[in-house]
Amino acid sequence: MFKRNVVCALLLLLPAFALAAEPNEPGNPAIRAAVEKFIDAQDISGAVTVVAAKDKLLAVDTIGLADIAKKKPMEPDSLFWIASMTKPLTAVSILMLQDEGKLKVSDPVEKFIPEFAALKTPTGRPAQITIEQILTHTSGLGEGGSGAIKSAHTLRDLIPIYLASPMQYEPGARWKYTQSGINVAARIVEVTSGLPFDEFVNKHILKPLGMKHTTFYPNKKQRSHLATPYIKDKETGILTAAPYAAYGIKGQPPFGNAGLFSTGPEPALSLSNGDD
Repeated sequence: MFKRNVVCALLLLLPAFALAAEPNEPGNPAIRAAVEKFIDAQDISGAVTVVAAKDKLLAVDTIGLADIAKKKPMEPDSLFWIASMTKPLTAVSILMLQDEGKLKVSDPVEKFIPEFAALKTPTGRPAQITIEQILTHTSGLGEGGSGAIKSAHTLRDLIPIYLASPMQYEPGARWKYTQSGINVAARIVEVTSGLPFDEFVNKHILKPLGMKHTTFYPNKKQRSHLATPYIKDKETGILTAAPYAAYGIKGQPPFGNAGLFSTGPEPALSLSNGDD
């Protein structure tokens, strides 16, 4: 579902120690120069760079284009498909539920999704995959067919698709980047919390942090600020627009592996602009 060679327009967050400029300046010359090298090499179309301390933004800078064809410049409120940066929020959700005593990462997945009890490894043994294994890409779970995944409307719909796909290896035997495991973790969040995954993330993470511009389903106003993701053609070296139609549309699952969209200067941007 998610191609890792998508380079996108870039959202770059930097720690406070990277700042050499005064806090009121729009950006840091050294950071800007470094990012411009990637733009000149056509590795990215543009970027929003943010330097933040614990309690405030120190600098925000915009570089390059949010849309090459339209010559649309990058803006501080440009909205990015943040793809696999959704994964840390899925993991945080699981750990929050562990803190509440509703699960342990050592628990078998079948404790929360009974269908996993019938899953067999390549050697025919009961898989008994744990939550820790699906979070750390060591489960061996199959990825499922892309066509079937596109037909899913909920995270629950994804479970039989993944289980119908042969396991890739014995659980814990190796590491392999696996999208299915992260979406299974998102489904476990739903089962244990009683909330749809996107509602859980919004209620327990985004709202408390004031992140009003981070969402699984951008509204019309937010979509007008979308930065186009790009793939660099290996032969020509040219950036071409990359579709992300599987994400961000109501009626499709809130994918825990790559479903979120966000802006750079959150939450300060949200606090200054108000609700959408």
